[in-house]
Amino acid sequence: SLFERLFEIPLKEMTAPTCVSHVTGSVAVPVGFPSNQYVILIDALDECDHSNGKNSILQLFRDQLHLLPDWLSFVVTSRPEMPVQRALARFNPVTVEADASDNMKDIHSFFELKLKSLVRPQDVVLCADVLRVKSAGYFTYATLVVNDMERQLKSRASGSFLSSQDITECPSSVEDFYEIQLTRMVPE
Repeated sequence: SLFERLFEIPLKEMTAPTCVSHVTGSVAVPVGFPSNQYVILIDALDECDHSNGKNSILQLFRDQLHLLPDWLSFVVTSRPEMPVQRALARFNPVTVEADASDNMKDIHSFFELKLKSLVRPQDVVLCADVLRVKSAGYFTYATLVVNDMERQLKSRASGSFLSSQDITECPSSVEDFYEIQLTRMVPE
């Protein structure tokens, strides 16, 4: 089959690859990550290659994933659609809800880390709280807003910070963020 020729046979013939730093020539392995295990991220599996009402990528996972070498793993994201849930059920998928407490803590930590260079030290926790709520648990919002705040701060005098008022004026959702950006780009 095409899957065998393109994936199964070549990958089984390979040994687990190593990441070599081109700068130092040393092997780079993330902390706590086995050097013989690699992960491929597939985002939005529910949106992949729908032909004749079938998702061929999803079918590939369901039917042939077990043929790949053990050193290769996948992290797959998808909306919780029933066909995807049924097809992947045997892999014991983990569901991460945007508003789950662990996710919200992660977003808060992300904002605290990023805000340290953007707002006064005494405002970091409060501003992180405000942005965590606005994010509704979506890291897309978090990264977009932080990038926008960094851009804003670069246009100001050196040594200045964003105010807590600047933070409260941030868009109230990712949808609002996109609407503001589109409005800036498209003249009326």
